[in-house]
Amino acid sequence: MGRKNIEIYSFEDIGKISEETRKQRDIEIRKARSIIEDEFKLYEYKINQIRSDDIIAIFYKFAEKVKEDEVNELTKKVDLNEVQLKYINLMMNSFTNKILSPYTNSVKTFIKNNERYSYILNEYEKCLMNALAAI
Repeated sequence: MGRKNIEIYSFEDIGKISEETRKQRDIEIRKARSIIEDEFKLYEYKINQIRSDDIIAIFYKFAEKVKEDEVNELTKKVDLNEVQLKYINLMMNSFTNKILSPYTNSVKTFIKNNERYSYILNEYEKCLMNALAAI
């Protein structure tokens, strides 16, 4: 009564099999770590991009507040009709966009190229919020 499909392994054979599976696991672990690192970098980049968008929004909010204050001051000194006010606002919007464009682009470029420096975003945000509060 012999048994079929039975293989006998020596301790040396088991050691070789064990070493080979360990090597395979190490390769898979390195792959998994690489995937995790890549995904973390992407997540960090997206978070910083969202934060930079928030900071850029603060730039524009600050500029809008300055524009409103200046237009209000102008209307106290000069009698303007609706059409004139419309064109003054359009001109001020254009002016604001042209002035802020290089700064907003520099923030976006900085974030794109330096995703690990999110503490600088904190400083940007603090400065802008203080400037906005001062108005």
